[in-house]
Amino acid sequence: MNLASLQERVRRHVQVDLAPLFDTFKVEKKSDDIDGFVSHLVKSGVIPATLVREIYSDTDVDVGPDASMALAGTLLSRKAGGTMVMGPPGGAGAASKTPAELSTMVGGFAEGDDAAPAAPQEEEVRYEPIARLGQGAMGAIDVARDVYLRRRVALKTVLPEMAAHKALLGRFFSEMQITAQLEHPNIVPVYALEVGADGTLGYAMKLVNGKDLSQLIEEARELTQAGKTLPPNLVLEQRLEVFLKVCDALEYAHAKGIVHRDLKPANVMVGKHNEVYLMDWGIARPMGSGGQAVDAGIEIIQPDGDVGLRTRVGSTIGTPTYMSPEQAAGKNQELDGRSDLYTMGLILQECVTLKQAVGGATLEEVLTKAREARRDPIEVGVKPGALPRELEAIVKKATSREVSARYASITALADDVRHYLRNEPISALPDDAMRRATRWISRNRTTSLAIMLSIALLGSVATIVTQRIGQSKVEAIFQSELRQSEFETESAIAAQLLDRKLARYEVALSQLAGAAQAALAKPEASGLAFFADDFGKPGAGPPDLAPSKRYGAPVSLLAPAVAFGSGASREQVEPVARSLAGGFAPAFREALLDTASVHSHELSPDGAWAHIAGEGTPAMLAHVVLADGLTFTYPGSANVVAVEVTGDSAYLAAAKTTGFHWSKPITRGATSVLPVSTAIYAGAEYRGVAVLEIAMDRMLERRGQANLDYVQTRLLLARDGTVKGEENGEGGRAPLAKVVVDAVAEGKSGSVEYDEGGRRWMATYYSLTALDWSFVSIADMGRMLASQKVIVASDARAAVSAAATPPAVSVTAAAPPPAPPPPPPPPASASAEPEVSAAPSASAPPAPSLGPPWPKTSASAAAPPAAPPSAPPAASSAPRNPFDKWEEYKKK
Repeated sequence: MNLASLQERVRRHVQVDLAPLFDTFKVEKKSDDIDGFVSHLVKSGVIPATLVREIYSDTDVDVGPDASMALAGTLLSRKAGGTMVMGPPGGAGAASKTPAELSTMVGGFAEGDDAAPAAPQEEEVRYEPIARLGQGAMGAIDVARDVYLRRRVALKTVLPEMAAHKALLGRFFSEMQITAQLEHPNIVPVYALEVGADGTLGYAMKLVNGKDLSQLIEEARELTQAGKTLPPNLVLEQRLEVFLKVCDALEYAHAKGIVHRDLKPANVMVGKHNEVYLMDWGIARPMGSGGQAVDAGIEIIQPDGDVGLRTRVGSTIGTPTYMSPEQAAGKNQELDGRSDLYTMGLILQECVTLKQAVGGATLEEVLTKAREARRDPIEVGVKPGALPRELEAIVKKATSREVSARYASITALADDVRHYLRNEPISALPDDAMRRATRWISRNRTTSLAIMLSIALLGSVATIVTQRIGQSKVEAIFQSELRQSEFETESAIAAQLLDRKLARYEVALSQLAGAAQAALAKPEASGLAFFADDFGKPGAGPPDLAPSKRYGAPVSLLAPAVAFGSGASREQVEPVARSLAGGFAPAFREALLDTASVHSHELSPDGAWAHIAGEGTPAMLAHVVLADGLTFTYPGSANVVAVEVTGDSAYLAAAKTTGFHWSKPITRGATSVLPVSTAIYAGAEYRGVAVLEIAMDRMLERRGQANLDYVQTRLLLARDGTVKGEENGEGGRAPLAKVVVDAVAEGKSGSVEYDEGGRRWMATYYSLTALDWSFVSIADMGRMLASQKVIVASDARAAVSAAATPPAVSVTAAAPPPAPPPPPPPPASASAEPEVSAAPSASAPPAPSLGPPWPKTSASAAAPPAAPPSAPPAASSAPRNPFDKWEEYKKK
């Protein structure tokens, strides 16, 4: 960002000429740093601190080649003794430390010593504060610059006077650990732990430009009272959509065993692009007695704001206005997800009525109402500011005083709100005949009016005929609208699932590239390298070489296959290959397992084999291609060929660039794969590319749409109309209308109906975040209306939950049992990350050949050998994870 762009952003809010101020700043500070100038403007009162967030949210990507190379050189030259390593490979990282351990590790103070932690020696500050956004009783939040990555972040630090209090410091560490481990689209992501040169502790997270939900509610209330029309982002439906995204975040946190305890509109941030983040996990705790240490004796009350809106930290923890009865009574060990659910009921009422559900003049009055589960009186009806009868029933059930009388989970509450938005019956208020009729009339006003006029004109005899015809017509219309709504909803969920998969694959590739960069920077002194032709020679390949169901050929998970380009010999490349192969193998294995949301440290060797070589991970192959053509391919197998670095290869799309590159699909035998690649650098020097080949059938499997038997075709469609991947039902690809292609070209999302080939079709199209493509589903409307499948609203939600939850696997390596009969082939809608046993079947027949570069070999044509060798037995039991679900809170 330069002075001109800064001037443009500031003038939207403050009429001031920055040029003379900048000239004075350069003279006084002897610096022309724009970030320092922004900080100076805030401190001088020229611009408000609240404007800083918007200034930096719209800046372009900042890449400075000279500064980047200098920084890279600095990092490479730093001594290991001067770097504080929070999580060394193979060791216990910061995420596994207790608050006390982290306090000791960072600050070095002993038990009973209340002094502030000392600054680590020779540690460079990564985040430079620019301007302060706000400050509370325990910490402050600044806009800061990431020195390494040149981006702007929100930096939350503990205040120096609070850092001397060990219990407060422990709570601050707990907030960092909990927030960092809750990886969800609606929970603000944490980037890194920061220890300042003066010993200041903090953590960096995403900088979100927007308003919190309390501000949006206040704006909607003022406009409503003034009799003005609400803008689209403030209407009731949009406010409820924000509420539902918070429910999604809470559902994920509760599944991880965490209760928030400080839910309120002020802690819900809505970005300028409608992204929603649930913030401030400062008093969150594990459910049950596992969170007792988090609630160590502290008594802090946030100093600002209304008495009922202050966050209290002590035996009674939370914001009094939004506390559940059990939370207000201080029963912290009894809190589970239903305490947060109670609070969400209060927030739901506030979102609808634009008034707080619980008020009071004194703190004791507010706490008394909270303990007795009493809400302030509210009008029920359809007038502005009133609570519709259906939503009143939902709020009443969610805020029941008895925990057992509330919804069983946040999901059940969210389901009822979604039913209300779709004008469907809700569980909290079962339909009677009058409500069913009213609901139908509200959804079919034209048809209802036509029926009533016909009744009035035709008389009693015609009335009977009209009623019979009308009943059939009503049923047909109802079924049509219901099916179309079902198709649109399930298609949107399927697109969301696909976006999550693509993001997960890019993260796995990024970690592979980072591991390759580390191996290239510090190669092993010696190791074993297995070239492609070694895999076909008896006794020459790796010791675990065995037939694979997934690949239809013997493969190895212990070593990649090495190949080299033309013009080189084995003797020339073998020293380099030996120094790198050992370091690459663990990174390859972890990358493939990461695409299935499974980590290698959770599996025995047999369990890893079952995932990769048995059922198969979404990533089918992984490659590291060095700049000189030396190629490492995993899993290791025979007949792997080197990538010609001068050719037009899909693998080289990322060469000497940045970011991720998704190439055109290629064919591996009967399987179509989609390569994604990224460049590998050592400092500023280009060293090669890392590649993952993602199986297209795993990307397009019918998980979110498994119950829709009328969906004919599902496509990945590029902006130029090119079909990148497809999955069709019987009868082949459905006709793709030009109106769909045009909408995708413009990056739109939506649905359309059209006639083609004498049939009626409906298509949905949703743009993807990771790729410049769209996910398109095409349904046969004739089959849609005739479908006998029962609509189950929880199916799609279960699919979303399954996509976010890693599968259960065995972590104990046991000797393979006697060979069982071959299992039946998996159904077409099998999970992308299947649950598998730790040991693969020894007698499973070889899968069909995947074709070049995986042809059948003489070894694979022989009789099936025994299962892969077992590793030494792992520990029979793992320590209890404090974030596991509370057993009593699981659904029956």
